[in-house]
Amino acid sequence: MVNLRRPNWGDLRKLFETNLNIKFDDVPCFNNVNRVRLLNNCFKHSNGTINEDFAKNSGGTEGDDIEYESEDWEKLISGCKTFLLQLANKIKNRRA
Repeated sequence: MVNLRRPNWGDLRKLFETNLNIKFDDVPCFNNVNRVRLLNNCFKHSNGTINEDFAKNSGGTEGDDIEYESEDWEKLISGCKTFLLQLANKIKNRRA
């Protein structure tokens, strides 16, 4: 059951993918969205250091500082935009 008062990424993703039958992994540039999500979680929950999820997905050693300034933010932002536009297009085409 999804707690809509305090949803988490896994619950929302499962709900979205199940109801629309669209897998995020199949949408172009999902890797950019996921990287931003992982970076945000490290900043928010791990004081800007690599946590277990980030290490599994992107490498590095747990507890090491993330060098946010070395991220290619333009690429990440552009990728997130592409993902959202592609996702919207998939949803639109399902309803057409």
